[in-house]
Amino acid sequence: MGFVSSFLGDSPSVDSKHLTLQPATMFTVTFVRKDMNKSAAVHSGDSGDLDVCRDIMSRIVEEDPTYWPHGLSPEMLDGGTYLVRAASTKEPVGFVGWQERYNGFKKQGSYAVGILPEFRNNGLARDAINQLIRLKSAGVDEVCAYVCPHNKPSIGLAQKLNIPVKHSF
Repeated sequence: MGFVSSFLGDSPSVDSKHLTLQPATMFTVTFVRKDMNKSAAVHSGDSGDLDVCRDIMSRIVEEDPTYWPHGLSPEMLDGGTYLVRAASTKEPVGFVGWQERYNGFKKQGSYAVGILPEFRNNGLARDAINQLIRLKSAGVDEVCAYVCPHNKPSIGLAQKLNIPVKHSF
């Protein structure tokens, strides 16, 4: 199964095993994951999508607020917030976002991801993060994951992706 991706502007296409990047209207890209049993898209579209992202973020924070000590909103993710949708049904299943900060003289990029409980353990967060990092990491000196020490699922995911985990925000 082949996958092609394209960016807005003159950026070259990038192939991916699980996701396709396609132009979007409001933000930069739409990520689409296609395979037999697990399909999802990370979508940036209209303002209605942003409202759906806010709702999903709220539901995820309510599940365990201690995982999000500073709250969670699209505005906090200054590098972009993307809606994750099931590719086959277009049903929203989560979000992924990016932010950049300076740590001394190094520019760090970090992600935030949340998948609704009923869609977890299908590799959707992993694939969305991988594509987001491919898209955004060229603009930073390092990528890291800011995770609360008791958030074992997120720490495990970052470790599987070989992303350094930092515990202070």
